[in-house]
Amino acid sequence: MVDHLTQPTNSAASAHHHGFEVRKRCSNRVVVLSVHETVDILSAPQLSEAICEALGQAPTGLIVDLTDVDFLASVGMSVLVSAHHVADAMSVRFGIVADGAATSRLNRPDFPGGSGYWIPTRG
Repeated sequence: MVDHLTQPTNSAASAHHHGFEVRKRCSNRVVVLSVHETVDILSAPQLSEAICEALGQAPTGLIVDLTDVDFLASVGMSVLVSAHHVADAMSVRFGIVADGAATSRLNRPDFPGGSGYWIPTRG
C-alpha cells in the first residue's frame, strides 16, 4: 500500500489547485481540518501535508471536514485511510465529517473503517 502521508509535497503538483484549500482550527487539543473543493491527484499531497502537520501537534483528536468537497478521487480516499492508520498508531482519535454525493463512498461497508470514523452531517 502506498503511504500517502509520507510523500514529499514540494512539487508543482502540490501548488494551489482549482480553489482547493485546507483550513485548520484547534480547540481543546482537537484539530479540525476543513477541506474545500476538489481532492484529486494534484491536491491530495496538500491534504496529506495538512494532516501530517496536524498530527505533528500531538492532538487528542483530528477531524477532517469534507462537507465542502465537490470531488473526492481515490487518491484522496487513500490519504484518509493512511491518516486513520497513522492517527490510530499515535492514539489520536480520528473522524471524518462528510455530506453529499462526492463523499458518499466513505460510508460504504467496504471502505476501510466503514462507518467507524465517518460522521454524517444529516440524521
